[in-house]
Amino acid sequence: AVSITGIRFLDTAIVASIANLQSGDKFMHPGEDIFAKSIAALWRQKLFSNIQIYVTKVDGDQVWIEVNVQERPRLGNFRFIGIKKTEEEDLMGKINLAKQTIITENTRRDIIEKVKKYYFEKAYRNVQVRIEEKPDTVFVNSNSMTIYIDKGNKVHVNEIGFYGNKKVDGLKLKKQMKGTKEMSKLT
Repeated sequence: AVSITGIRFLDTAIVASIANLQSGDKFMHPGEDIFAKSIAALWRQKLFSNIQIYVTKVDGDQVWIEVNVQERPRLGNFRFIGIKKTEEEDLMGKINLAKQTIITENTRRDIIEKVKKYYFEKAYRNVQVRIEEKPDTVFVNSNSMTIYIDKGNKVHVNEIGFYGNKKVDGLKLKKQMKGTKEMSKLT
């Protein structure tokens, strides 16, 4: 017999189908990789944060199996804290967050990397990003996500100097460095 435990929101028949473990299946216990294949098939779905398969009872040539899974939460509401509305709109186009998509470690890492890259291009080199999750009561099995962003200060170029160069004029080299602006000198 095969039982599915830990499911709160998904259909247990779907999980059993993905695991491809059916009552009446014949296999050699121990020594066959039937459980490893089931776990790999379940992991590929990216629906679960933990998967375990237990042999709960052995009686002669009969084996009782429990497939225990922990479902990943889905994204509910989300918001940004610490940035302007226009920056938030720009980031939304780059991050592509959508409600009810499954939250994975890759989701969190992708948010942090894209936020840092966005501000790095705007001369903010010390951006801090923190993501806070808590259950979202509006959606079933969902977490709301608050993304705290501390941009820090812009990095300014104080002075550009060229050393050891005798053949090319320094002003010509500075012109080649488009977009890099030296701070103006007051006299």
